[in-house]
Amino acid sequence: MLFHSFFYIFIFFPIVFLCHHLWRRLDCFLFSGWWLVLASIFFYGWGDLTSIPVLLLSIAFNYTFGHLLQKQHDTTRQKNTPARLLFYCGLGANLALLIFFKYADFFITNINWIIEGNIKPLNILLPLAISFFTFHQISYLVDSYFGKIKNGKLKEYLMYILFFPKLISGPIVRYNEFVHQLKNLKVSIDYRNASIGLMLFFIGLLKITTAARVFGIWADKGFSDPATLTVIDGWTTSLSYTFQIYFDFSGYIDMAMGSARFFNIQLPVNFNSPYRAVNIQDFWQRWHITLSTFLRDYIYIPLGGSRLGEFRTYTNIILTFLICGIWHGSGWMFILWGGLHGVGLVFQRLWQKTKIKMPFLLSVLLTFNFVNMTWIFFRSDSVSQALNILKSMAGLNLTSGFTVLHGIPASEIIIAILSITIVFFAPNSNQISERYRPSIRLVVYMTAIIFTGLLFLNSSTPREFIYFDF
Repeated sequence: MLFHSFFYIFIFFPIVFLCHHLWRRLDCFLFSGWWLVLASIFFYGWGDLTSIPVLLLSIAFNYTFGHLLQKQHDTTRQKNTPARLLFYCGLGANLALLIFFKYADFFITNINWIIEGNIKPLNILLPLAISFFTFHQISYLVDSYFGKIKNGKLKEYLMYILFFPKLISGPIVRYNEFVHQLKNLKVSIDYRNASIGLMLFFIGLLKITTAARVFGIWADKGFSDPATLTVIDGWTTSLSYTFQIYFDFSGYIDMAMGSARFFNIQLPVNFNSPYRAVNIQDFWQRWHITLSTFLRDYIYIPLGGSRLGEFRTYTNIILTFLICGIWHGSGWMFILWGGLHGVGLVFQRLWQKTKIKMPFLLSVLLTFNFVNMTWIFFRSDSVSQALNILKSMAGLNLTSGFTVLHGIPASEIIIAILSITIVFFAPNSNQISERYRPSIRLVVYMTAIIFTGLLFLNSSTPREFIYFDF
């Protein structure tokens, strides 16, 4: 189910929210939790019932293994051999599930290419959100193994995995952080939380229905025929995708955080003005923050982090970002994108050793352009497609004309200019919610945002979020 649909906004969410708080007011705390679990399964299965068995079997498996790991830790107070075996079996099963559904055909295609074979692809339907719910469950197993989770309850675990605002595309949340909030939920509606949630949700809706939609149209045009792009077309195409993926994903996260706030759940910040970053490390501390934290805590640090000398540090960085690329999709372009960011981080660390400081604006400009150019590989279907766009940006395509923006309405150009200005100069959603103060001016602004978001939603067909594919 899409957040930016009339069914979600006017039917599903109001019914779920009002019934949840009705059960709590009637002291039916047990049922209010199960109500959210059932509503989340309905949300997940909307339009794709075939994914539900995979999700529920994965949950049953990981809850059982997590319970056994917690019991082992409580019994021995140390990570003994049985606990290690349980942990590695659980981890291996999760990775096997992800590899089977997400990467089986990728491996078959590459094996066929290497051996010139003709193995038929499996054409397996990818379960919705498998990357996100698998990462959540791996996090649960790791924290259970290290004794950070004790006596996890089934209903709390179901809520942790299934809670519909974060189920499809995150943000990625730690079990203890989430359950702590569940145990301290207020009985009555928190009107401050609800008003902040309403504000965040419709800011996100406005991002999706205006900026992400406009930039998405332009990006699709350019990527459809990159060999014919002029230098202006090339830059328009690359920048369009760069801003499309930002507004699309950050808009989704705003709506997820806004929806959760109605239930008095505060999801972790996932974006913090990433295109204002002064270096690549700073970018990853601002972009998809919960994924960056997961990769750091569960991959980079276990590999040795920066504790084993410079060469191992650089190797660990590149390996972590190759895994980051693979996680995003079953294609060499994603792996290449991850590798480029890993190499970029290594060069940044080497540059820092020179003690030379760049001017702030130059740092932001260089970082943004690096990110912009690497997004081309992320979006492209092949290296040749990516190189064609890079060639056009350098003015090396021998073509004439101006195709990407030809015939574009002036309203879309205005939306694009305003959106880019907001990215670099306006407060972001997190800052706005932190500074929240009820006022007449805020009511006027929010009325305009809600009206505009719904108006644009009504005037266009909702597009799936980019991260639905991951």
